[in-house]
Amino acid sequence: MARFLKISMWILICLLAIFVSLLYFAIDDKPLVVAQSNQQVESADSLPVLLDQLKRSLARSRRHQSIQLKAEQLNSLAGFVQRAKPNIKAQATLNYQHSVLAISYQLPSNPFGRFINVSIWLETANELKIDNVQIGDIRLPGDMALSLLTWSLDWYSGSQIASELPKRITQVNMDPDKLMFKVAPVYDLLTAMKSLKRELTEEEQLFQQSIVHYLQFLTQVKVIDLQLPAISVTQYLGPLFKEAQKRSINHDASVENRAALLAMAIFDGSRHFARFTGNIEPALLKKAKPNHQLLLSHRRDLCQHFIYSAAIEILSQQGISIAVGEFKELMDRSAGGSGFSFADLSADMAGIELAKTATDPEYASLIQQKIARGISESDFFPLIADLPEGLNKQQFNQQIGEVDSQLYQQKRQLIEQRIANLPLYQN
Repeated sequence: MARFLKISMWILICLLAIFVSLLYFAIDDKPLVVAQSNQQVESADSLPVLLDQLKRSLARSRRHQSIQLKAEQLNSLAGFVQRAKPNIKAQATLNYQHSVLAISYQLPSNPFGRFINVSIWLETANELKIDNVQIGDIRLPGDMALSLLTWSLDWYSGSQIASELPKRITQVNMDPDKLMFKVAPVYDLLTAMKSLKRELTEEEQLFQQSIVHYLQFLTQVKVIDLQLPAISVTQYLGPLFKEAQKRSINHDASVENRAALLAMAIFDGSRHFARFTGNIEPALLKKAKPNHQLLLSHRRDLCQHFIYSAAIEILSQQGISIAVGEFKELMDRSAGGSGFSFADLSADMAGIELAKTATDPEYASLIQQKIARGISESDFFPLIADLPEGLNKQQFNQQIGEVDSQLYQQKRQLIEQRIANLPLYQN
C-alpha cells in the first residue's frame, strides 16, 4: 500500500511538472496580435455578401460547390469578436502558399505570463491541410492538432460529424485577398447536426417548462384596440410581467423574468430562439405568434431590435449582445443596406438593459412590479428623434468618422445616459 501511494505521488508530481512546463512554454508576455477592432470592423459592410453566399451554400448542400472568404471579411469577423470579448484578438494574413490565423488571448493576472498566442498555418492543397499549429513556443504538427480537435468535438457531440467534415473539403486555394474552398456535398452532415440532441438537466427542463408556460400565456393575452393592425409592444409586456409576478411567489423572480423575455422573443421575434431553449412542440411554435404587428415608437424594426437584443443578452454573456447589434448596424452601411442607425442601436441597448436589470436578482421583483402595473414606452425606451439614421459608409465617415471616434463615443454615451435616466430604472 505504501509503495502504491509513493508511485501515485510520483506520477502526480510528474504530471504537475509537465503541466507547469507546458504553461511556461505556452504563455507569453506580449500579444502576437495587436490589431484594433475599430479598424477591422471598418469592412463590416463587406459581410452581407458573405452571408448571402453562405445561405446559398446551405440551400445547395447536396451539390459540390465553391466558397470564397475575403481577407477583409475574415478580419471584420475578428474585429466583431474583439468588440464582444476585448481579451481576444485575432487576425488573418493570407498569401499564395500559406495563410495564417493568429489569435491572442489575454489571461487574468498570473505568475506565468499575460497572453496565450496561437498561430494556425493553412496550406494550399487538394484537401484541408494545416501545416502546423503553434501555441506560444509549442509547435504541433497540423495533422495532430486537427485530429485532437475533431476527436474532442466528436466526443462532446457523441457523433462523427467533426471528423467527417474536413474530409468534405476537396481543395484549398489562396492569394493575398481571399481563401477559396471546394466542398463536396454536406447535406448528410447538416441533417445529422440538426438531429443532435443534448439531454437537459432537471433545472434546464424546469426552465423550458416555464418558457412553454409563457408562450401559452402570450397566445391568450387580450389586447386593446382589436381592430388596429399594429399595436405597441407594451400591450403584451404588461400582462407578461404580471404573470411572471404571480409565478414568482413560488419561484425565483429573476429566472421567471428570463423565461418570460425568451418566450417573448420566440413569440414576436423568431422561432430560431427556441433552438437554444430545448425542444418545444412545433404545434405550439406555430400557434405562438401575435395577431397584430407589434411596434415600438411606432416602428416595427425598433421593436424587433429591442426584443432580439433582450433575448441575445439572456442567452449570451455580457458584452456579446451589444457587439451583435453594433456589428449589424456596421454591416448595414453596405450598398443596399438600410444604413447605420443610432436609433436601431438605441433599441438594441434598451433591450439589453431591460434583460440585464430584469434578470438581476436584486432588481427582478421591482421590474416585475413596475411593468405589471402598467407602463408606457417612454418608461423603458429613450428619445431617438435627434439621432442620425440611414448612414451609408461614406456618410458615416463624413458625419461620424471612424468607429470609436470621439463623436461616435459621444453618441453611444448619450444613448447610455438616456437609458439610465428612464423611469423604469429609477428606484
